[in-house]
Amino acid sequence: MVGEDEMSVQRLLQQFEHDITGVNQKYISDVAGDIGSEELLQIGSKIASCRAQYIKLAIEMSRADDSYISDAMVDQMRCQRLRYDELMLSFAALRHALERGYIVVK
Repeated sequence: MVGEDEMSVQRLLQQFEHDITGVNQKYISDVAGDIGSEELLQIGSKIASCRAQYIKLAIEMSRADDSYISDAMVDQMRCQRLRYDELMLSFAALRHALERGYIVVK
């Protein structure tokens, strides 16, 4: 049987979660504006584009003779990987916010 203290803690935690959800909804809405399915698809499309460019650069680099792999090629690939990684991380944050109810899709 759950004690009264445990029930109080559970109610407190539930209230805290509710309040945090409200705070997140407000900040995300105020900063990012309305988020609809079109914005979600745009993010997915941008990730796909960056992924494709990164793979293209990897294939190009793999076809080059070792002596032709320049610092510029490596820098270009690094920049593209960073773009892709950042978009993937932002999508993970977006997904987390959706799962937690911080974003209400319009």
